[in-house]
Order: sequence, then structure tokens, then C-alpha cells
Amino acid sequence: ASSIGFPITTWDWQLGNGNTSTDSSPTNIYPNAGTTTGMLIATNTEGCTDSIPFAVEVHPLPVTQFEPQTVCLGDSVFFNNQGDPSDSFMWDFGDGSGVSGVYSPSHLYASSDTFGAVLYAMNSFSCVDSQRQDVWVTEVPLANFIAFAVCQGDSTQFINQSVPQNGFSFGWDFGDGSPMEIADAPHHLYGSFGLFDVQLIAQSPGGCMDTVQQTVEVLESPNVSFAVDSVC
Repeated sequence: ASSIGFPITTWDWQLGNGNTSTDSSPTNIYPNAGTTTGMLIATNTEGCTDSIPFAVEVHPLPVTQFEPQTVCLGDSVFFNNQGDPSDSFMWDFGDGSGVSGVYSPSHLYASSDTFGAVLYAMNSFSCVDSQRQDVWVTEVPLANFIAFAVCQGDSTQFINQSVPQNGFSFGWDFGDGSPMEIADAPHHLYGSFGLFDVQLIAQSPGGCMDTVQQTVEVLESPNVSFAVDSVC
């Protein structure tokens, strides 16, 4: 603020949102969009005062809104942009693959990790805003196991060979009507001999699953009997 004539010695800014300032050229942050009116009261070296009203038009920021996601490795991520389609947008997927100007793009990540995706937006007033959300790309397990044939009455040991195992959960359907068991490497006692189709379901912390089925054999035990003749 400046004047013609005697120098101004004090500035009294009523900035319109409850803030005041005595700086000659203050700055102020207006939290809401819209038109705000204020007043400048200036006093010069002779003690004379004058005032002038002013209006500040605050343009809205663009909407940058999308949700964090968890996906399995190999599945594309769909980024649902909830902003105004008339604004300009740019996506940085956080994996060094470059940027995209598509409004709601899909992206395929090449590895499992946590990626910080950022959405940048600019509206017709040239106001810019951004939002960052995490994308969790979870490794998909490869389910596998081995189990050796046992004789009836012996427990079958299931050796879990799934990759990876740390932090993953494993569900076993032993194929004999018994309840599913959650365990890394269980033992199971079958009530009869025969062939049983066993299913292993491996699941990652993010819900990615793989299933494998194998046939397990329980061998029939021999029926041993004998008779002793009477002797003298």
C-alpha cells in the first residue's frame, strides 16, 4: 500500500476473515473459497487517516480424491478419479513408470511392494492441488505340498512347499469330510483306507490366493489271523 503526499506511518488491515495486520503489504491465507471483503485504514505522518474497502476473491481448489487400494501382483489397478472431469489431471503411479493424463487410468505394477500414487489436478482458475494414496501390491503365493502314502491307522504328514510362507495362511481340506484346518504343515488321521483328494489353499495377507489339489493314499492294513491246532 502506498500514498501520494505525506508518508504513511501505520497500516491497519482488516483482512475480512478475522485476521489483521500492520504490515504495509501483508499476506493472508483464506481457508474458504468465495468473496471476502476487508478494509485498509492508513495513517500518515500528520496524523491524518483514510480508509478504503477491498474485496478478495478466493478460487476453489480442484478436487483430488481417490482411494487407497490393495491388489494382487498381476492384476491391474483401476484408479477411480472423483474429481471434476473438466479439470486437468496427471497421475504419478509411484513406480517410476512415468505419468498419465487419463482421467481414471488403469495401471499394472511389475512387482509387489507399497507404491505411493499421486494425483495432481489443475482447474480453470489455474489452482493446483494433489493427493497421495498408497497402493499395496501383494505377492501371489504358489501353493504346493507333498504327502507320502501311509498305512491305515497312521497319521499322514503334509509337507507344505508353498512359496512364500512367511506371513501367509494355509487352509487344508483333507478330502474326507472333516472340517478344514488352518495350519502350516498339519498331520491328519484318516478313518479308513483309500484315495483322498486333498486341497491346499494358500492366502497372502492382502487376500491373494492360490489353490492346489493332490491325491493322498492311505494303504489298507493287512488282516492277520491264524489258528493253532491242538497237539498232544
